Amino acid sequence: MNQKNPPFDPSDEKFSAYRGIWVALIGDKVVGQGASEAEAKRFAALSRRREKPVLQFIPPLPILNLPDYFFKIQALTTNDSKAYLVGGAVRDMLKGVPIHDLDFVITGNVQSFARKIANALEGAYYCVNKEFDVARVIFYWDGVKQVADFVALQGETIEEDLQQRDFTINAIALDLKEPTYLIDPLHGATHLFAKQLHLCAPFAIANDPIRILRAIRISLKYELQLMPQVISEIQTHKANLSTDPSKERIRDEFFKFFQLPTFKPAFLLLHHFGIDKILFPHHDFDPQASKQLTQQFHALNQLLHLFQPTENEVNRLQIGMIYTILKPYLVEIQEVLHAPISDERCIQDLLYFAHFTSLENLKTDIETFRLSNAEQLILKKLLSSLLLVSQIDVEESPQQHLQIYRFYQNTQPAAFGVLYLAITNMLAQQSYQPKISEIQSFLEKCRVLLDVWVNHYDEWIEPPFLIDGRLLMRKTGLKPGPKVGEILESIREAQLLGKINSEKDAIDYAILLLK
Repeated sequence: MNQKNPPFDPSDEKFSAYRGIWVALIGDKVVGQGASEAEAKRFAALSRRREKPVLQFIPPLPILNLPDYFFKIQALTTNDSKAYLVGGAVRDMLKGVPIHDLDFVITGNVQSFARKIANALEGAYYCVNKEFDVARVIFYWDGVKQVADFVALQGETIEEDLQQRDFTINAIALDLKEPTYLIDPLHGATHLFAKQLHLCAPFAIANDPIRILRAIRISLKYELQLMPQVISEIQTHKANLSTDPSKERIRDEFFKFFQLPTFKPAFLLLHHFGIDKILFPHHDFDPQASKQLTQQFHALNQLLHLFQPTENEVNRLQIGMIYTILKPYLVEIQEVLHAPISDERCIQDLLYFAHFTSLENLKTDIETFRLSNAEQLILKKLLSSLLLVSQIDVEESPQQHLQIYRFYQNTQPAAFGVLYLAITNMLAQQSYQPKISEIQSFLEKCRVLLDVWVNHYDEWIEPPFLIDGRLLMRKTGLKPGPKVGEILESIREAQLLGKINSEKDAIDYAILLLK
Protein backbone atom coordinates (compact mmCIF):
# COMPACT_ATOMS: atom_id res chain seq x y z
CA MET A 1 0.00 0.00 0.00
CA ASN A 2 1.33 3.42 -0.94
CA GLN A 3 2.31 5.80 1.80
CA LYS A 4 0.58 9.15 1.73
CA ASN A 5 2.97 11.86 0.63
CA PRO A 6 3.23 14.86 2.95
CA PRO A 7 2.84 18.35 1.42
CA PHE A 8 5.79 18.84 -0.90
CA ASP A 9 8.10 21.72 0.01
CA PRO A 10 10.90 22.02 -2.60
CA SER A 11 12.85 24.34 -0.27
CA ASP A 12 13.15 21.53 2.32
CA GLU A 13 16.82 20.96 3.12
CA LYS A 14 16.50 17.17 2.72
CA PHE A 15 16.14 17.73 -1.04
CA SER A 16 19.31 19.85 -1.34
CA ALA A 17 21.27 16.97 -2.90
CA TYR A 18 18.67 16.58 -5.65
CA ARG A 19 18.46 20.17 -6.90
CA GLY A 20 17.83 20.36 -10.64
CA ILE A 21 16.79 16.70 -11.16
CA TRP A 22 13.70 14.50 -10.97
CA VAL A 23 13.06 12.25 -7.96
CA ALA A 24 10.60 9.46 -7.21
CA LEU A 25 9.09 9.71 -3.72
CA ILE A 26 7.48 7.06 -1.52
CA GLY A 27 6.23 9.04 1.44
CA ASP A 28 9.03 11.52 2.06
CA LYS A 29 11.79 9.13 0.95
CA VAL A 30 13.61 9.42 -2.36
CA VAL A 31 13.59 5.97 -4.00
CA GLY A 32 14.78 6.99 -7.46
CA GLN A 33 16.35 9.89 -9.30
CA GLY A 34 17.24 10.91 -12.83
CA ALA A 35 17.67 13.65 -15.38
CA SER A 36 14.14 13.03 -16.65
CA GLU A 37 10.79 11.98 -15.20
CA ALA A 38 11.00 8.62 -16.99
CA GLU A 39 14.53 7.94 -15.71
CA ALA A 40 13.56 8.61 -12.09
CA LYS A 41 10.54 6.31 -12.47
CA ARG A 42 12.69 3.56 -13.99
CA PHE A 43 15.24 3.61 -11.16
CA ALA A 44 12.46 3.63 -8.56
CA ALA A 45 10.98 0.48 -10.10
CA LEU A 46 14.26 -1.38 -9.52
CA SER A 47 13.91 -1.11 -5.71
CA ARG A 48 10.18 -0.56 -5.16
CA ARG A 49 8.57 -2.54 -7.97
CA ARG A 50 5.18 -2.96 -6.26
CA GLU A 51 4.78 0.62 -5.04
CA LYS A 52 3.76 3.56 -7.17
CA PRO A 53 5.98 6.60 -6.45
CA VAL A 54 5.16 10.28 -6.76
CA LEU A 55 7.44 11.95 -9.31
CA GLN A 56 8.70 15.47 -8.57
CA PHE A 57 11.17 17.82 -10.13
CA ILE A 58 13.36 19.41 -7.43
CA PRO A 59 13.94 22.99 -8.57
CA PRO A 60 17.35 24.57 -8.08
CA LEU A 61 15.87 27.12 -5.72
CA PRO A 62 17.90 30.31 -5.49
CA ILE A 63 18.19 32.22 -2.23
CA LEU A 64 15.40 34.76 -2.44
CA ASN A 65 16.87 38.20 -2.86
CA LEU A 66 14.30 40.14 -0.85
CA PRO A 67 14.40 43.91 -1.47
CA ASP A 68 15.13 46.16 1.50
CA TYR A 69 11.61 47.61 1.55
CA PHE A 70 10.28 44.08 2.22
CA PHE A 71 11.74 44.24 5.74
CA LYS A 72 10.16 47.64 6.33
CA ILE A 73 6.80 46.11 5.47
CA GLN A 74 7.63 43.06 7.60
CA ALA A 75 8.27 45.27 10.65
CA LEU A 76 4.74 46.68 10.44
CA THR A 77 2.99 43.31 10.79
CA THR A 78 1.35 42.69 14.16
CA ASN A 79 0.71 39.57 16.21
CA ASP A 80 -3.04 39.69 15.66
CA SER A 81 -2.85 39.62 11.85
CA LYS A 82 -1.05 37.74 9.09
CA ALA A 83 0.41 39.14 5.89
CA TYR A 84 1.65 37.16 2.91
CA LEU A 85 3.47 38.11 -0.26
CA VAL A 86 1.80 36.04 -3.00
CA GLY A 87 1.75 35.32 -6.70
CA GLY A 88 3.89 36.92 -9.35
CA ALA A 89 6.38 38.62 -7.04
CA VAL A 90 7.34 35.31 -5.40
CA ARG A 91 7.48 33.60 -8.79
CA ASP A 92 9.75 36.29 -10.21
CA MET A 93 12.05 36.24 -7.18
CA LEU A 94 12.45 32.50 -7.64
CA LYS A 95 13.53 33.18 -11.22
CA GLY A 96 15.80 36.05 -10.19
CA VAL A 97 13.67 38.58 -12.09
CA PRO A 98 13.40 42.15 -10.68
CA ILE A 99 10.00 42.76 -9.10
CA HIS A 100 7.95 45.95 -9.32
CA ASP A 101 4.40 44.70 -8.69
CA LEU A 102 3.67 43.23 -5.27
CA ASP A 103 0.52 41.42 -4.14
CA PHE A 104 -0.15 40.98 -0.43
CA VAL A 105 -2.88 38.94 1.25
CA ILE A 106 -3.91 40.28 4.67
CA THR A 107 -5.95 38.67 7.45
CA GLY A 108 -6.55 41.88 9.40
CA ASN A 109 -7.77 45.33 8.35
CA VAL A 110 -6.58 45.70 4.76
CA GLN A 111 -7.08 49.47 4.41
CA SER A 112 -5.42 50.24 7.74
CA PHE A 113 -2.43 48.05 6.95
CA ALA A 114 -2.01 49.63 3.49
CA ARG A 115 -2.10 53.13 5.01
CA LYS A 116 0.68 52.17 7.43
CA ILE A 117 2.77 50.85 4.55
CA ALA A 118 2.23 54.02 2.52
CA ASN A 119 3.30 56.19 5.47
CA ALA A 120 6.39 54.07 6.19
CA LEU A 121 7.54 54.06 2.57
CA GLU A 122 6.50 57.67 1.87
CA GLY A 123 4.12 56.44 -0.81
CA ALA A 124 0.58 57.13 -1.94
CA TYR A 125 -2.38 55.11 -0.61
CA TYR A 126 -5.52 54.34 -2.64
CA CYS A 127 -8.67 52.43 -1.78
CA VAL A 128 -9.07 50.58 -5.09
CA ASN A 129 -12.29 48.73 -4.31
CA LYS A 130 -14.19 49.32 -1.09
CA GLU A 131 -16.69 46.51 -1.68
CA PHE A 132 -13.98 43.85 -2.11
CA ASP A 133 -11.58 45.51 0.34
CA VAL A 134 -8.68 46.15 -2.07
CA ALA A 135 -6.02 48.79 -1.42
CA ARG A 136 -3.00 49.97 -3.38
CA VAL A 137 0.22 51.70 -2.37
CA ILE A 138 2.51 53.29 -4.95
CA PHE A 139 6.01 54.18 -3.83
CA TYR A 140 9.49 54.63 -5.25
CA TRP A 141 12.54 52.67 -4.16
CA ASP A 142 15.96 53.59 -5.55
CA GLY A 143 14.15 55.70 -8.11
CA VAL A 144 12.06 52.77 -9.42
CA LYS A 145 8.25 52.81 -9.21
CA GLN A 146 6.76 50.01 -7.11
CA VAL A 147 3.07 49.09 -6.94
CA ALA A 148 1.81 47.08 -3.95
CA ASP A 149 -1.76 45.75 -3.84
CA PHE A 150 -3.38 44.52 -0.62
CA VAL A 151 -6.41 42.21 -0.49
CA ALA A 152 -8.21 40.21 2.18
CA LEU A 153 -7.51 36.52 2.60
CA GLN A 154 -9.95 34.35 0.63
CA GLY A 155 -10.74 31.27 2.71
CA GLU A 156 -9.73 30.14 6.16
CA THR A 157 -6.03 29.67 5.40
CA ILE A 158 -3.44 30.93 2.96
CA GLU A 159 -3.43 27.47 1.36
CA GLU A 160 -7.16 27.79 0.61
CA ASP A 161 -6.55 31.24 -0.83
CA LEU A 162 -3.78 29.99 -3.14
CA GLN A 163 -5.92 27.12 -4.42
CA GLN A 164 -8.43 29.64 -5.81
CA ARG A 165 -5.84 31.29 -8.07
CA ASP A 166 -5.21 30.75 -11.78
CA PHE A 167 -1.95 28.83 -12.27
CA THR A 168 0.22 26.97 -9.82
CA ILE A 169 3.28 29.14 -10.56
CA ASN A 170 1.20 32.09 -9.32
CA ALA A 171 0.00 30.21 -6.22
CA ILE A 172 3.16 30.51 -4.15
CA ALA A 173 3.40 32.65 -1.01
CA LEU A 174 5.78 33.92 1.64
CA ASP A 175 4.74 34.63 5.20
CA LEU A 176 6.13 38.09 6.00
CA LYS A 177 7.11 36.90 9.46
CA GLU A 178 8.85 33.76 8.15
CA PRO A 179 10.08 34.64 4.65
CA THR A 180 12.51 31.72 4.46
CA TYR A 181 9.63 29.22 4.19
CA LEU A 182 7.93 28.79 0.84
CA ILE A 183 4.17 28.19 1.06
CA ASP A 184 3.54 26.13 -2.06
CA PRO A 185 0.64 23.69 -1.65
CA LEU A 186 0.20 23.16 -5.42
CA HIS A 187 3.91 22.66 -6.24
CA GLY A 188 4.14 25.86 -8.25
CA ALA A 189 7.91 26.18 -7.73
CA THR A 190 8.40 22.67 -9.06
CA HIS A 191 6.28 23.47 -12.12
CA LEU A 192 8.12 26.75 -12.65
CA PHE A 193 11.53 25.12 -12.85
CA ALA A 194 10.16 22.13 -14.77
CA LYS A 195 8.83 24.72 -17.26
CA GLN A 196 5.22 23.56 -17.02
CA LEU A 197 2.03 25.61 -16.78
CA HIS A 198 -0.64 23.89 -14.63
CA LEU A 199 -4.07 25.11 -13.50
CA CYS A 200 -4.69 25.52 -9.80
CA ALA A 201 -8.04 23.80 -10.25
CA PRO A 202 -9.86 22.16 -13.18
CA PHE A 203 -12.46 24.96 -13.21
CA ALA A 204 -9.97 27.87 -13.10
CA ILE A 205 -10.52 28.88 -16.75
CA ALA A 206 -14.24 28.06 -16.74
CA ASN A 207 -14.67 30.53 -13.86
CA ASP A 208 -12.67 33.25 -15.61
CA PRO A 209 -12.08 32.85 -19.39
CA ILE A 210 -9.73 35.83 -19.41
CA ARG A 211 -7.21 33.43 -17.90
CA ILE A 212 -6.93 31.97 -21.42
CA LEU A 213 -5.03 35.07 -22.55
CA ARG A 214 -2.97 35.02 -19.37
CA ALA A 215 -2.07 31.35 -19.86
CA ILE A 216 -0.75 31.95 -23.37
CA ARG A 217 1.20 35.08 -22.39
CA ILE A 218 2.75 33.55 -19.26
CA SER A 219 3.72 30.39 -21.14
CA LEU A 220 5.64 32.54 -23.64
CA LYS A 221 7.15 34.91 -21.08
CA TYR A 222 8.54 32.12 -18.90
CA GLU A 223 8.99 29.52 -21.67
CA LEU A 224 6.52 27.09 -20.11
CA GLN A 225 4.82 24.12 -21.69
CA LEU A 226 1.03 24.37 -21.70
CA MET A 227 -0.06 21.16 -20.01
CA PRO A 228 -2.83 19.03 -21.60
CA GLN A 229 -5.48 20.13 -19.09
CA VAL A 230 -4.74 23.81 -19.82
CA ILE A 231 -4.96 23.23 -23.59
CA SER A 232 -8.23 21.36 -23.20
CA GLU A 233 -9.75 24.12 -21.05
CA ILE A 234 -8.64 26.80 -23.54
CA GLN A 235 -10.34 24.96 -26.40
CA THR A 236 -13.49 24.35 -24.35
CA HIS A 237 -14.00 27.87 -23.04
CA LYS A 238 -12.34 30.21 -25.59
CA ALA A 239 -15.68 31.21 -27.14
CA ASN A 240 -16.67 32.77 -23.79
CA LEU A 241 -14.12 35.53 -24.40
CA SER A 242 -16.47 37.12 -26.93
CA THR A 243 -19.31 37.34 -24.39
CA ASP A 244 -17.29 38.21 -21.29
CA PRO A 245 -18.57 41.54 -19.92
CA SER A 246 -15.15 42.54 -18.57
CA LYS A 247 -13.96 44.23 -21.75
CA GLU A 248 -11.43 46.36 -19.86
CA ARG A 249 -9.79 43.23 -18.41
CA ILE A 250 -9.66 41.60 -21.86
CA ARG A 251 -8.05 44.78 -23.22
CA ASP A 252 -5.47 44.91 -20.44
CA GLU A 253 -4.55 41.23 -20.84
CA PHE A 254 -4.35 41.52 -24.63
CA PHE A 255 -2.16 44.62 -24.53
CA LYS A 256 0.27 42.85 -22.19
CA PHE A 257 1.20 40.63 -25.13
CA PHE A 258 2.79 43.66 -26.75
CA GLN A 259 5.26 43.92 -23.85
CA LEU A 260 6.76 40.51 -24.63
CA PRO A 261 10.29 40.56 -26.12
CA THR A 262 8.77 39.51 -29.45
CA PHE A 263 5.11 39.36 -30.47
CA LYS A 264 5.39 36.94 -33.41
CA PRO A 265 5.21 33.72 -31.29
CA ALA A 266 2.28 35.18 -29.36
CA PHE A 267 0.36 35.84 -32.55
CA LEU A 268 1.11 32.33 -33.82
CA LEU A 269 -0.19 30.79 -30.59
CA LEU A 270 -3.28 33.01 -30.50
CA HIS A 271 -3.92 32.06 -34.12
CA HIS A 272 -3.37 28.36 -33.38
CA PHE A 273 -6.16 28.42 -30.80
CA GLY A 274 -8.39 30.65 -32.98
CA ILE A 275 -8.46 33.38 -30.36
CA ASP A 276 -7.47 36.06 -32.89
CA LYS A 277 -10.75 35.41 -34.73
CA ILE A 278 -12.73 35.55 -31.48
CA LEU A 279 -11.28 38.92 -30.46
CA PHE A 280 -11.41 40.37 -34.00
CA PRO A 281 -14.30 38.56 -35.75
CA HIS A 282 -14.27 40.93 -38.75
CA HIS A 283 -10.56 40.38 -39.52
CA ASP A 284 -9.52 37.98 -42.26
CA PHE A 285 -7.20 35.40 -40.72
CA ASP A 286 -6.96 33.04 -43.69
CA PRO A 287 -3.54 31.38 -44.26
CA GLN A 288 -2.24 34.08 -46.59
CA ALA A 289 -3.38 36.98 -44.37
CA SER A 290 -1.94 35.26 -41.29
CA LYS A 291 1.38 34.73 -43.07
CA GLN A 292 1.53 38.44 -43.95
CA LEU A 293 0.69 39.40 -40.37
CA THR A 294 3.44 37.11 -39.10
CA GLN A 295 5.96 38.82 -41.41
CA GLN A 296 4.81 42.27 -40.30
CA PHE A 297 5.03 41.44 -36.60
CA HIS A 298 8.52 40.03 -37.15
CA ALA A 299 9.54 43.19 -39.00
CA LEU A 300 8.09 45.46 -36.30
CA ASN A 301 9.93 43.55 -33.58
CA GLN A 302 13.17 43.94 -35.52
CA LEU A 303 12.65 47.71 -35.68
CA LEU A 304 11.79 48.03 -31.99
CA HIS A 305 14.87 46.01 -31.04
CA LEU A 306 16.98 48.75 -32.63
CA PHE A 307 16.51 50.83 -29.47
CA GLN A 308 19.01 48.40 -27.90
CA PRO A 309 20.44 46.50 -30.86
CA THR A 310 22.84 43.60 -30.85
CA GLU A 311 25.83 43.54 -33.17
CA ASN A 312 24.32 40.56 -34.96
CA GLU A 313 21.10 42.46 -35.68
CA VAL A 314 22.69 45.57 -37.19
CA ASN A 315 24.99 43.45 -39.36
CA ARG A 316 22.00 42.12 -41.30
CA LEU A 317 21.58 43.90 -44.63
CA GLN A 318 18.12 45.51 -44.42
CA ILE A 319 18.22 46.07 -40.66
CA GLY A 320 21.70 47.55 -40.91
CA MET A 321 20.50 50.02 -43.55
CA ILE A 322 17.52 51.01 -41.40
CA TYR A 323 19.67 51.35 -38.28
CA THR A 324 22.10 53.67 -40.09
CA ILE A 325 19.20 56.00 -40.95
CA LEU A 326 17.42 55.84 -37.57
CA LYS A 327 20.43 55.86 -35.22
CA PRO A 328 20.77 59.68 -34.85
CA TYR A 329 17.07 59.97 -33.96
CA LEU A 330 16.43 56.86 -31.83
CA VAL A 331 16.31 58.75 -28.52
CA GLU A 332 13.60 61.11 -29.81
CA ILE A 333 11.69 58.26 -31.45
CA GLN A 334 11.76 56.11 -28.31
CA GLU A 335 10.53 58.99 -26.13
CA VAL A 336 7.55 59.57 -28.42
CA LEU A 337 6.64 55.91 -28.94
CA HIS A 338 6.86 55.11 -25.20
CA ALA A 339 5.04 58.19 -23.87
CA PRO A 340 1.84 57.08 -22.03
CA ILE A 341 -1.46 57.82 -23.76
CA SER A 342 -4.09 56.09 -21.61
CA ASP A 343 -3.56 53.85 -18.58
CA GLU A 344 0.14 53.55 -19.45
CA ARG A 345 -0.62 52.31 -22.98
CA CYS A 346 1.57 54.02 -25.57
CA ILE A 347 1.94 54.52 -29.33
CA GLN A 348 4.24 51.48 -29.53
CA ASP A 349 1.36 49.31 -28.26
CA LEU A 350 -0.94 50.81 -30.89
CA LEU A 351 1.52 49.89 -33.66
CA TYR A 352 0.73 46.26 -32.89
CA PHE A 353 -2.98 46.84 -32.42
CA ALA A 354 -3.22 48.64 -35.78
CA HIS A 355 -2.46 45.35 -37.56
CA PHE A 356 -5.68 43.84 -36.17
CA THR A 357 -8.05 46.59 -37.23
CA SER A 358 -8.88 48.83 -40.20
CA LEU A 359 -10.46 52.20 -40.83
CA GLU A 360 -13.77 50.43 -41.59
CA ASN A 361 -13.72 48.45 -38.33
CA LEU A 362 -11.91 50.92 -36.09
CA LYS A 363 -15.02 52.26 -34.36
CA THR A 364 -16.17 48.73 -33.47
CA ASP A 365 -12.75 47.72 -32.16
CA ILE A 366 -12.41 50.90 -30.11
CA GLU A 367 -15.72 50.11 -28.39
CA THR A 368 -14.89 46.41 -27.96
CA PHE A 369 -11.55 47.10 -26.29
CA ARG A 370 -12.70 50.24 -24.46
CA LEU A 371 -9.92 52.39 -25.92
CA SER A 372 -9.83 56.14 -25.32
CA ASN A 373 -10.56 58.99 -27.73
CA ALA A 374 -6.84 59.77 -27.83
CA GLU A 375 -6.07 56.19 -28.85
CA GLN A 376 -8.80 56.29 -31.48
CA LEU A 377 -7.25 59.45 -32.97
CA ILE A 378 -3.78 57.91 -33.12
CA LEU A 379 -5.02 54.65 -34.64
CA LYS A 380 -6.94 56.61 -37.28
CA LYS A 381 -3.77 58.53 -38.15
CA LEU A 382 -1.73 55.31 -38.29
CA LEU A 383 -4.17 53.60 -40.63
CA SER A 384 -4.84 56.52 -42.97
CA SER A 385 -1.40 58.12 -43.41
CA LEU A 386 1.04 55.36 -44.40
CA LEU A 387 1.22 56.37 -48.07
CA LEU A 388 2.24 59.93 -47.15
CA VAL A 389 5.83 58.79 -46.42
CA SER A 390 6.43 57.59 -49.98
CA GLN A 391 5.14 60.92 -51.38
CA ILE A 392 8.00 62.97 -49.87
CA ASP A 393 10.55 64.36 -52.37
CA VAL A 394 14.17 63.59 -51.57
CA GLU A 395 15.59 66.79 -53.10
CA GLU A 396 15.16 69.94 -51.01
CA SER A 397 12.80 72.50 -52.55
CA PRO A 398 9.86 74.69 -51.51
CA GLN A 399 7.57 71.88 -52.72
CA GLN A 400 9.38 69.42 -50.45
CA HIS A 401 8.95 71.81 -47.51
CA LEU A 402 5.21 71.87 -48.17
CA GLN A 403 5.07 68.05 -48.39
CA ILE A 404 6.84 67.71 -45.04
CA TYR A 405 4.59 70.31 -43.43
CA ARG A 406 1.48 68.49 -44.69
CA PHE A 407 2.85 65.13 -43.53
CA TYR A 408 3.24 66.35 -39.95
CA GLN A 409 -0.04 68.25 -39.98
CA ASN A 410 -1.86 65.08 -41.08
CA THR A 411 -0.09 62.63 -38.77
CA GLN A 412 0.42 64.42 -35.44
CA PRO A 413 0.54 63.17 -32.70
CA ALA A 414 1.30 59.83 -34.39
CA ALA A 415 3.98 60.96 -36.86
CA PHE A 416 6.76 58.67 -35.60
CA GLY A 417 4.27 55.83 -35.33
CA VAL A 418 3.31 56.34 -38.99
CA LEU A 419 7.01 56.30 -39.91
CA TYR A 420 7.64 53.09 -37.97
CA LEU A 421 4.57 51.40 -39.43
CA ALA A 422 5.58 52.44 -42.95
CA ILE A 423 9.12 51.09 -42.43
CA THR A 424 7.60 47.88 -40.99
CA ASN A 425 5.53 47.34 -44.13
CA MET A 426 8.52 48.05 -46.35
CA LEU A 427 10.74 45.65 -44.39
CA ALA A 428 8.11 42.88 -44.52
CA GLN A 429 7.66 43.33 -48.27
CA GLN A 430 11.42 43.40 -48.88
CA SER A 431 12.22 40.40 -46.68
CA TYR A 432 12.66 38.13 -49.71
CA GLN A 433 14.83 39.16 -52.65
CA PRO A 434 15.23 42.76 -51.42
CA LYS A 435 15.61 45.55 -53.96
CA ILE A 436 18.37 47.66 -52.45
CA SER A 437 17.71 50.77 -54.54
CA GLU A 438 14.03 50.83 -53.49
CA ILE A 439 14.97 50.39 -49.82
CA GLN A 440 17.55 53.19 -50.02
CA SER A 441 15.10 55.56 -51.71
CA PHE A 442 12.37 54.89 -49.11
CA LEU A 443 14.75 55.24 -46.16
CA GLU A 444 16.06 58.54 -47.50
CA LYS A 445 12.51 59.91 -47.38
CA CYS A 446 12.33 58.77 -43.75
CA ARG A 447 15.68 60.42 -43.00
CA VAL A 448 14.47 63.71 -44.46
CA LEU A 449 11.31 63.62 -42.30
CA LEU A 450 13.30 62.84 -39.14
CA ASP A 451 15.95 65.46 -39.84
CA VAL A 452 13.28 68.15 -40.22
CA TRP A 453 11.68 67.11 -36.91
CA VAL A 454 14.97 67.37 -35.03
CA ASN A 455 16.69 70.27 -36.81
CA HIS A 456 14.02 72.36 -38.59
CA TYR A 457 10.88 71.99 -36.50
CA ASP A 458 10.18 75.73 -36.11
CA GLU A 459 10.82 76.42 -39.80
CA TRP A 460 8.89 73.67 -41.60
CA ILE A 461 6.56 71.98 -39.12
CA GLU A 462 5.38 74.90 -36.97
CA PRO A 463 6.43 78.03 -38.91
CA PRO A 464 5.37 81.29 -37.24
CA PHE A 465 2.06 82.78 -38.34
CA LEU A 466 2.53 86.03 -40.26
CA ILE A 467 -0.96 87.14 -39.17
CA ASP A 468 -3.55 85.86 -36.70
CA GLY A 469 -7.29 85.40 -37.07
CA ARG A 470 -8.21 88.75 -35.52
CA LEU A 471 -6.05 90.73 -37.91
CA LEU A 472 -7.31 88.69 -40.85
CA MET A 473 -10.95 89.41 -39.99
CA ARG A 474 -10.26 93.09 -39.40
CA LYS A 475 -8.48 93.54 -42.72
CA THR A 476 -10.81 91.44 -44.87
CA GLY A 477 -14.19 91.76 -43.15
CA LEU A 478 -14.44 87.99 -42.62
CA LYS A 479 -16.78 86.77 -39.88
CA PRO A 480 -15.70 84.16 -37.30
CA GLY A 481 -16.01 80.64 -38.67
CA PRO A 482 -14.19 77.80 -40.45
CA LYS A 483 -13.27 80.07 -43.38
CA VAL A 484 -10.86 82.00 -41.15
CA GLY A 485 -8.92 78.84 -40.36
CA GLU A 486 -8.87 77.78 -44.01
CA ILE A 487 -7.43 81.13 -45.11
CA LEU A 488 -4.77 81.09 -42.37
CA GLU A 489 -3.73 77.58 -43.42
CA SER A 490 -3.49 78.65 -47.06
CA ILE A 491 -1.31 81.60 -46.03
CA ARG A 492 0.97 79.29 -44.07
CA GLU A 493 1.40 76.94 -47.04
CA ALA A 494 2.13 79.87 -49.36
CA GLN A 495 4.69 81.01 -46.80
CA LEU A 496 6.44 77.59 -46.97
CA LEU A 497 6.48 77.81 -50.78
CA GLY A 498 8.20 81.18 -50.53
CA LYS A 499 5.31 83.10 -52.10
CA ILE A 500 4.80 85.42 -49.12
CA ASN A 501 7.25 86.69 -46.50
CA SER A 502 5.56 89.50 -44.55
CA GLU A 503 2.36 90.58 -42.86
CA LYS A 504 1.43 92.73 -45.87
CA ASP A 505 2.05 89.83 -48.24
CA ALA A 506 -0.22 87.65 -46.07
CA ILE A 507 -3.08 90.17 -46.09
CA ASP A 508 -2.77 90.76 -49.86
CA TYR A 509 -2.78 86.99 -50.39
CA ALA A 510 -5.89 86.58 -48.22
CA ILE A 511 -7.74 89.29 -50.18
CA LEU A 512 -6.73 87.55 -53.41
CA LEU A 513 -8.08 84.23 -52.15
CA LEU A 514 -11.39 85.80 -51.15
CA LYS A 515 -11.89 87.21 -54.65
